[in-house]
Amino acid sequence: TAAYTNVPNTFNVLDNTVTDNTGGVSGDANFDITNFSAAPGTDGKYIYQSAYFLASADGAGSMLNIALNTYITAAPGTPFKTITVNNVPTKKNVRTNVLMDFAATSSTYTYTLDFADFDAPDINRKTVSTWDGTYPAVNTGATYSGGDGSQATPYIIGSATDFAQFAKNTTSKNYRDTYFKLDVDINLNDKPWTPTGNFAGVFDGQHHKITGLKVSIADYRVGLFSQIDARSGPNASVSNLHVSGDVENTKPSEYDCAGGICGDNATGVIANCSFSGSVRGVGIAGGIAGECNGKIISCKSTASVFGKYAGGIAGRNSSGKCSIYGCYNEGVIETEGGNAGGIYGKDDGYDFDIKGCYNIGTVQGRQGGEVLGAITSSSASGSSVMASCYVREKYAIAHATEETVFGSSDWPTSTNNTVWYADPSNDGTYTAGSDGVPTGNYKFWKSLGSWNGGTPEYPKLWWEE
Repeated sequence: TAAYTNVPNTFNVLDNTVTDNTGGVSGDANFDITNFSAAPGTDGKYIYQSAYFLASADGAGSMLNIALNTYITAAPGTPFKTITVNNVPTKKNVRTNVLMDFAATSSTYTYTLDFADFDAPDINRKTVSTWDGTYPAVNTGATYSGGDGSQATPYIIGSATDFAQFAKNTTSKNYRDTYFKLDVDINLNDKPWTPTGNFAGVFDGQHHKITGLKVSIADYRVGLFSQIDARSGPNASVSNLHVSGDVENTKPSEYDCAGGICGDNATGVIANCSFSGSVRGVGIAGGIAGECNGKIISCKSTASVFGKYAGGIAGRNSSGKCSIYGCYNEGVIETEGGNAGGIYGKDDGYDFDIKGCYNIGTVQGRQGGEVLGAITSSSASGSSVMASCYVREKYAIAHATEETVFGSSDWPTSTNNTVWYADPSNDGTYTAGSDGVPTGNYKFWKSLGSWNGGTPEYPKLWWEE
């Protein structure tokens, strides 16, 4: 049951004022448009913008039916024209744009409502916060822009300064079982970024963007985050975050790693994230994570990736199991004298689990003789599993039944409870096994696209516009 508070029921389009708050509203709400006028023979166009709190009892947002009533001077008490807009999505702190066209000499009146702000889930559209390149001193007692770090009331990262403080604090505190939410888009402004320390908490980006990432240092783990460490905090994760920029690990060692989101995903979870730009390293490099013995779910990369062990999503794992579900890569993956894969570069004698992924990026070597695979350069042997993956083309390491080349008759099929189940209402959830790896009820994909007569429209993840 949805309950709404402080909902305005009168919009004055002449001065954009809001009056007559209803207090609490359940079910349908009526919105009266007053003082709407246009000169004879012309169209009057107004955009009403509001920012008010709407949320269901569980905070998840709901659907509201809105009735718009207009009046004319001759009959002020009788609705002249009424239009009802059904199933308007409501989230917290959002802006609703309403565009109305009124033709004074016409007998037909058209009302067009543009709810463009709801294209992506639960986004708080705020001005981008730009970083000036300054790191504050460590302050492990920082409260950021609100919250207390609990699951019910996460710390709010409300500015680039907050994020820099968070990064600095992780150099002395791993934030085990501490919760954060990003509340603003951030531009790191191409200023030199030092990756966070080991992070053992829960970071929800709420589908905000972090742009202008610039990392070029010599270290064991390099990325926006250095390490997501579920060994120190069992719930360690980064989700719903979209990053762009350039990451380079300049340390001359094939055992060090670089990744767009994090250098090392140490048994943690990275979900519903994306990275664009470039990732480079002498050793291990991945579009989302360099080293990975955790889980990467519903992520995409369009980055160019270069390393001895290079992967579109993850570069390598040297312990435990790397699980990658419902991900895809569009970027160029390149190695020199090593291994490269469109999704996963190379296992180091440890298991991997790759399901429901696709690669349409190019995989290549610089010298010739490198080991290349469209999905991975490793064989799915022992306890490793690769299933239901699609590729634009196959390479030397080809998996006969585990990967399929996209074609007119070779395309993912949406079937309930499979990794390729697609529906516009999907939300990225899944049923997890005892080890946290997805086991069923997969809701990764928004749409599967089509071959489209040889001009393919490829599948889109649930969070993509």
